[in-house]
Amino acid sequence: MNKEIKARWIEALRSGNYEQGRYSLRRGVEFCCLGVLCDIVKNDVNCDWTPGEDSFGPLYKFAQSDEVLPELVAIHAGLKECSPKLYVAVKCGNEEAMEFAALANLNDSGEYSFERLADLIEEQF
Repeated sequence: MNKEIKARWIEALRSGNYEQGRYSLRRGVEFCCLGVLCDIVKNDVNCDWTPGEDSFGPLYKFAQSDEVLPELVAIHAGLKECSPKLYVAVKCGNEEAMEFAALANLNDSGEYSFERLADLIEEQF
């Protein structure tokens, strides 16, 4: 991953300037961690949020995407995929195992704050 963009992303996630949301890049004022990445590179990639709505309310798209990282953002950030994955511990009964999980799924689980996701991004990307 591009080191400068990674640093900006981690700083934005830890800043308290973004309200964490789930299930879309951006819904109203709430952002997924991947939506935060889109927001911080919008000037770099000459793209901005497109407002819209669905049955749940205000929904924004970035480069025609509302759920996964747009390819132009992934390429610009130096990520290998539009659904980046991290290695995390998961419980299996009484034991813990390590597995890869999509960053968006970790965000959407409600178990990972932006601070915790920032720590994982810092360690693994």
